Amino acid sequence: MKEQRGNAWRLSLLLLTALSLQPIAAFAVEVEPPRLELTIPADQPTGGSLEVANRSGKRVSVQVKTGGYRFLQPGLELPSAQGWFSFEPSSLILGPQSSTRVNYSITPPPNVAQDAAGEYLAAILIDERPAGESAAASGSKVTIVPRFAMPVYLKIKGRELIQVEIGDLSLEGDSSSLKVRTTLTNQGTVHIRPAGALTILEQSGKTVQTELLGKGLPLLPTARLEIPAAVPLPPPGRYRAVVTLETGPGKLLQKEKAFEVTADRQVAVKEI
Repeated sequence: MKEQRGNAWRLSLLLLTALSLQPIAAFAVEVEPPRLELTIPADQPTGGSLEVANRSGKRVSVQVKTGGYRFLQPGLELPSAQGWFSFEPSSLILGPQSSTRVNYSITPPPNVAQDAAGEYLAAILIDERPAGESAAASGSKVTIVPRFAMPVYLKIKGRELIQVEIGDLSLEGDSSSLKVRTTLTNQGTVHIRPAGALTILEQSGKTVQTELLGKGLPLLPTARLEIPAAVPLPPPGRYRAVVTLETGPGKLLQKEKAFEVTADRQVAVKEI
């Protein structure tokens, strides 16, 4: 057993020496906007631009291309816009502390005009290397290339259906806090970014406390999203927890549950 361990250690050392692993580089390039959310026509091109900036003190080589959307929930499949983009320029050199604009053109394929999907997803990939370095020049060295993946959401004009429901509102408490978990389901054709508030009310209707529910990850079509929140546990008594969410312009959802905080700091959910 000791001999096997020794051989394994020597093999690992040889591999590391042969590969000459390079240190992981920090990101030098920043991109604005950090994500692309557009409503586009299905039957004609759409153009725009990105600002690409080098925040480091060295020249960097930048390549711009598209890839698949990388933030899907397991098992969730949505149509891709990966092949719709072209960039000008798609390869460039940025000097220290400099920036430029990269123009893009989005051209949906002909079948999109006949499809029923309301949204297509992709990612814009920004790869950076020290200027003058190429993959071929790396030889046997393992070079780790920093990559920024910008999520892309393309809604098709005229097919934007927002249809979201609050599926569940669960309450759970401990001796010091009340944890509230809101489950949303999206039955529409486009994603939303829900935002709102959790309000704790006394039986009289007086507000005890309010916790803002900030905009987080997108709720994609056909997906579910859990929004957690925690507030200090109120004194013993009877209360209502009310969640109010905005799911689109002028579209509000609300759900509430009654609960009691007992003298021994336990939380019991009540029927309204």
